[in-house]
Amino acid sequence: MAEEKYSETLQKIKALQSELETILASVYALDRDIALNEEVLKVLNSMEGLKGERDLLIHLGPVLIKAEIKDTSKVYLDLGGGIITETPLQEAKEKLTKNIAEMIATREKLLARAGAIREEISKLIAEVRKIGQEEGKG
Repeated sequence: MAEEKYSETLQKIKALQSELETILASVYALDRDIALNEEVLKVLNSMEGLKGERDLLIHLGPVLIKAEIKDTSKVYLDLGGGIITETPLQEAKEKLTKNIAEMIATREKLLARAGAIREEISKLIAEVRKIGQEEGKG
């Protein structure tokens, strides 16, 4: 009976550890996406004051490409699913700001869940130790 409970508890720990790993991978991906969106928002904020045509360099990995901006009042926004739309600069900034806030909120929820999982794993480890000690006495 104790061996069965011991085995069940270990299975629960493994399942929780797997869930924790998945959550932490999601948090890492969110951190990356948040940083990218914040960087894009900085660029959009710097575009706001530009008037007229502008030359600039676009960084694509190890390559720089010379580009020309003719109109800084609008940008092209990727809506996902291969859909790209021309959007006023201010609206794009608002959408990015909203997306960043949503990602941060999701990140906080994931971290809270990760904390709860860690606590549950600690309790289960204590339970496994207790079962082991009881079996040692019996």
